[in-house]
Amino acid sequence: MNPVPPAPASSAKSFTLQWTAEAGEHSYGVKFFEVVGEQELQVDSESGSISISEKNEIKGVEILNVDCPPRAGLGETIECKIYLKNTLNERVGINTKEVILTGHPYNEYLHETRTVSIEYPIQNSINIDPNHTEVLLVAPIEIPEDKKLLDYRYIHDPAIGSYSFDWTDTVYTLTIQIDMPYPQEDATITKTITLYYFGSPLMKKESEKIGKELLIGGGVGLTTALIAASLGLGPVGAAIVGVIVTFIVVDLSIRG
Repeated sequence: MNPVPPAPASSAKSFTLQWTAEAGEHSYGVKFFEVVGEQELQVDSESGSISISEKNEIKGVEILNVDCPPRAGLGETIECKIYLKNTLNERVGINTKEVILTGHPYNEYLHETRTVSIEYPIQNSINIDPNHTEVLLVAPIEIPEDKKLLDYRYIHDPAIGSYSFDWTDTVYTLTIQIDMPYPQEDATITKTITLYYFGSPLMKKESEKIGKELLIGGGVGLTTALIAASLGLGPVGAAIVGVIVTFIVVDLSIRG
């Protein structure tokens, strides 16, 4: 700490002590000197203690963890869990204000990028007792049955060694805004979720519908090929459809 500039005799001067310290209990000491000639004579001193708090110490509701699925298929319904701890001495209420899913799917065939924003009318709320942790459930988050939510790209199919246009996995951002108790500001949480088509509820639904229509006129192999062609799938996609069609055949056989 730098010394305080001298003050004229029989006068008063205020000053501020500044230093950098870690959080916790600290002691300090101040010494007063009088300059006589070329000598500095100590005439008084003062000491005490001070408590330094963490700079980022949280007082209120703390977000401990956010659990959202990293992937979601078209037509799927998902949920997120937000773990909240109340560090106050009173019970507080927490609720969601906004839940928005945003993405920018790219259509390589049309050379255009779309902006998709889906707002969910979710107003879930919970009460948290002092020094307790509760889970705020953000649900239901329904993913639309729309393939245009995905990138449409010209990709390489290793099964046949050539390129073709196909619906590909696309990254979206889920934004959740939480209404925090006063005087805390609202908290905004962002999580990335990858949307996909292959193996999604939408793909299974489309495959089952087409499979039931075509099964009467042909076997599993023919039906699989027709479904794959109607969905615009390559060999990899056709293999997935083949498994689905097989299950349909078994199911229909059991039902008679």
